[in-house]
Amino acid sequence: MRLIAGKPMIQWVYERTAQCSQLSRVIVATDNQRIIDCVHQIGGEAVLSEGEFETGSDRIAGVAEQLGLSDDTIILNVQGDQPLIHPQSLSALVDKFIDNKDKANEMATLGYALPFKEAQSSSIVKMVIDYQQYALYFSRSIIPYGRDEQPKYLLSHLGVYIYSFGFLKRFRQLESGYLENLEKLEQLRVLENGYKIQVMMSEYNSPEVDVDEDIENIEQLIE
Repeated sequence: MRLIAGKPMIQWVYERTAQCSQLSRVIVATDNQRIIDCVHQIGGEAVLSEGEFETGSDRIAGVAEQLGLSDDTIILNVQGDQPLIHPQSLSALVDKFIDNKDKANEMATLGYALPFKEAQSSSIVKMVIDYQQYALYFSRSIIPYGRDEQPKYLLSHLGVYIYSFGFLKRFRQLESGYLENLEKLEQLRVLENGYKIQVMMSEYNSPEVDVDEDIENIEQLIE
């Protein structure tokens, strides 16, 4: 609800997500009535989630059940702290996921190559991937570690996921693992249980808002 350049952050996220032409419906899933009211004021759709949820993906699964969605419904999860998420990156991710839906990618996400000096904060999640662009690991620490020289870039993880509702129901049934609880990263539950996450590199960064200082940085980028 914090204002960014005169608009609540959730409005930025909603409006930019709605510019992704492949989406047939954009819904804000929240447990907060103030957010519901805000989204309704801008003509958007929002659903008040029922129950307690450990992660955003768990909440989305709960709301999908409330809405009675079918298992083959493809769900794009854009986290609410992504005011600069780029519609073109979302469209590219949707296309890639649909094109590869018969392969072993139950889930896909976005990454961005961030200069090493800009990726130090633990609030920026880093990741490493294999040659086929599947995620090997996500961490708040610097990965990979350069023993003899530091890398010029680190792959930062953008807070976007795509999956079918059928897989999302499976995700909810999985126990949260040691790594997920340690790093507080929900995507590690997927890797710990042997599932794959495909990574698509984005041309556009989407810095998150975690602390007050981030809002000032976002406003400078908007300007």
